Amino acid sequence: LAGDERHARAFWDHFECFTEANPPGLGPNWVSGQEVALRLMSLLWAGQVFAGAACSTPQRLSRLVDSAAAHAARIPPTLVYARSQHNNHLLSEAAGLVTAGLALAHLPQAGGWLSLGWRWLNRGLQAQIDGYGEYAQHSSNYHRLVLQLVLWVDAILREQDRLGQPGPRLRWPRSSRDPIRRSIHWLLSLLDAESGRVPNLGANDGAYLFPLSPCP
Repeated sequence: LAGDERHARAFWDHFECFTEANPPGLGPNWVSGQEVALRLMSLLWAGQVFAGAACSTPQRLSRLVDSAAAHAARIPPTLVYARSQHNNHLLSEAAGLVTAGLALAHLPQAGGWLSLGWRWLNRGLQAQIDGYGEYAQHSSNYHRLVLQLVLWVDAILREQDRLGQPGPRLRWPRSSRDPIRRSIHWLLSLLDAESGRVPNLGANDGAYLFPLSPCP
């Protein structure tokens, strides 16, 4: 926000270090489809944030696009495992595919990624949120993660509309909007208005999609 080039340089240094040390599909950082999906979203977000920096050369941006495409291609082969877990792994991987499908629309695989991710994101939301709005994992931490994923996908859908980008215009079906609304109200019902916190209910590994606030 301040235009300080040090931040952009730090991002590119870490990106290049990671990319050189972790070729696509090799090593522990490619084992989990969910980890790959979350990293894909983070890379594309950071790429947009730093796109106007002096050190964001065309070569670096091109390399980031190539890396994002490799991340997206990694997800579908093991999506059946995420589906079998019936939890936030499926929603994360589906959101990653939607992100790649929209952000990398110029690639021939993008349409398939978008279609696959959108289908399973909606199926997951419809199946994993109950009639009262509680999330299947019975965890306020994972409940928050799910809503962050929804907000992220909704944001990039809106951005596609704003920019008039080519491609299909996706709209949340009512069968997904209703459970999303219920889940928002469920979490809101636990919220302490003064601190902004909720009870530490269920499993909590601190999953945080975009840590853009100093709040825990």
